[in-house]
Amino acid sequence: MKNKLSYPAIWQKTCCALAACTALAGAALAEDNASDWSGKFTIGLESSNASADSRDINASLTLVHNQNFQASRPFRHTLIGSMDNAKTKLYGTTTRTQDKDTISYQLAYFIDEKSQIEGSLTYLHDYSLQIDKGGLASLKYVRHILASTAHQLNFGIGVSYLDLEGYTPPKVRQAGGQMSYNYNGQLTERFSLNHDGMLKVTADVRYASLNTGISYALTSNISLSLTHSLSSLSNDANNQVNERSNTTNLNIGVDF
Repeated sequence: MKNKLSYPAIWQKTCCALAACTALAGAALAEDNASDWSGKFTIGLESSNASADSRDINASLTLVHNQNFQASRPFRHTLIGSMDNAKTKLYGTTTRTQDKDTISYQLAYFIDEKSQIEGSLTYLHDYSLQIDKGGLASLKYVRHILASTAHQLNFGIGVSYLDLEGYTPPKVRQAGGQMSYNYNGQLTERFSLNHDGMLKVTADVRYASLNTGISYALTSNISLSLTHSLSSLSNDANNQVNERSNTTNLNIGVDF
């Protein structure tokens, strides 16, 4: 008989993250018009290829102020928090297969309806990529190539700064360049597709990610989504670091 795993630490992280994000949202809503705010909360399960007893959970919360372009209010604020934790138990031994926590704040300035400047600060912990803790700062120019009611596509290019501390030395503190793109498409009345990619490059580090998700709208604000994420980290300063992460998640999301 398989032994089930308990995850008090995961639930503690989830509750703390949600409490913090809820407090920030409440304070912001109290100071501004609630109609200027939007967001999404997702929670779900993660698939695993291991033939063992596994339990895992992922959750995220996104808050956005001033989502679309307004000439009189050119700034957009975005706060994103996410966690993804998984463990596998095989022959009495518990193995951590995924442990990722991310908190990010983004500030965008709308130049016009098709162009914007974006700055962001991100805290990252990613066991799969051997990042114990890391800070990422970026500044980029984003241009909307396609902006219809059904399809949106944008590209970004800019500079970034990485401050990464792995489980093995040395630390990485380097500036470099970055590129990104994002596509959102309404395929049918209920099905939608999202795909985005990012690459950050410094003298020694190459950090990349690809994310694809397809969603089915159950109601006007509740959806079921299947997402697949790939990420990699190569560090020439430490020949031992050349890590990849590959996850597939099934989530239920609530827009508000």
